[in-house]
Amino acid sequence: MTLPVDHVTASLILHDGDRADVVIFVSPDEDCARVLSAREPFLPMIRAGKMALVARAAIAAVGLPSVTAIAKDGDLPIETQKAMVRLRSGHLIEGELRWTGASGAQRTTDFLNSDEPYIKVHTATTTYYVVKNHIALVEER
Repeated sequence: MTLPVDHVTASLILHDGDRADVVIFVSPDEDCARVLSAREPFLPMIRAGKMALVARAAIAAVGLPSVTAIAKDGDLPIETQKAMVRLRSGHLIEGELRWTGASGAQRTTDFLNSDEPYIKVHTATTTYYVVKNHIALVEER
């Protein structure tokens, strides 16, 4: 018996700066961000047309096609900051950081120092889930 999965096209950036377009497998009831935070040490994916097992610890960022969110009444206010994120590999990701800041936690520093293991960087077409351990520098624009 097999479980249903969605095949999601993504842009993968590894710890050494190696980039590849990949297909990851995500359960329909699962958030794509789980790809970065799951306990299993290896992530199966299709890379260069072949099945590959990539060490999660080596993943610096995963870029997924952006989905436009429509604001609803009652939504909490969103803080935004244009930024350039430099990975330890030297790779740059430029876009916008977005987060909901609780009272007294609206600064970019508060967002970066939150407990989440990754941050999201939004570009016009892609949302990058960037693993904090692989970030060398964040520069506000």
